[in-house]
Amino acid sequence: MRVLETLNEYQARLFVADRAIELGRGGVSRLARLTGMSRVTITKGIGELRSRKRLKTAGRVRQPGGGRKKAEQVAPAIGQHLTRILEETDDGGRPDEPAQMDQQVHARHC
Repeated sequence: MRVLETLNEYQARLFVADRAIELGRGGVSRLARLTGMSRVTITKGIGELRSRKRLKTAGRVRQPGGGRKKAEQVAPAIGQHLTRILEETDDGGRPDEPAQMDQQVHARHC
């Protein structure tokens, strides 16, 4: 389904929901597996298509500030932690003691 790559989230949801309706029973599950889209998202799209409300035509997909926050915003020190982890590894491979490293990283985040 190469067409999904060209659509925004809203358009993709409606497109997949329309195909699920066409397939009938099992269509939502089948398209969820095929596209990787959540069954809940497809079901939401079906509800939007079946409602009497007018569909959106253009504009923003998300509200300003919507969507997942960058890791640096959620945990500002994450860059320092990742750099330290990389520095503690030898020859680009595994940490000297993986269990100890996990404990150190966990302790820093708690």
